[in-house]
Amino acid sequence: MGLIDRGGGYLLNMAGSERRGEEVATSIGTMWIEDGLLWHRLATQETITEDDAVSVIEAVRLLSGGEPIPVIVDMSTIGFATAAARNRFAGDIDESLELATALIVRDGPGRLMASAWLKISRPERPVAVFVDQRRAVEWLQQFKKSP
Repeated sequence: MGLIDRGGGYLLNMAGSERRGEEVATSIGTMWIEDGLLWHRLATQETITEDDAVSVIEAVRLLSGGEPIPVIVDMSTIGFATAAARNRFAGDIDESLELATALIVRDGPGRLMASAWLKISRPERPVAVFVDQRRAVEWLQQFKKSP
């Protein structure tokens, strides 16, 4: 559990810096900040666990410098998340630091899984499901903090 330094250190959003830094590996993918959005591209896997969710929350806190930030999650390659993991991801903004979350999925099963999670878990922040990355980015623009 925790974060892995991928050779050059972690990206920290220090003093309002919005530049793209090095990627950080989480237990389930790769995370970085670009243009005021935190990106998390999930690696292909069958199951996401609660430990994975805790690792992701820690990475968001590290990368955002402890400040709330809009997040894009490309979850088009995952199969299943445990109930405990889904509950962690649905946490309030104080825990997750996610101002809003755009979920990128494959059409079909991925969309069904994400929609079911939204209905069951009822996250305490705006969350929307997309199959198009461009639309996900456009939707998140309204949640970016002004410089």
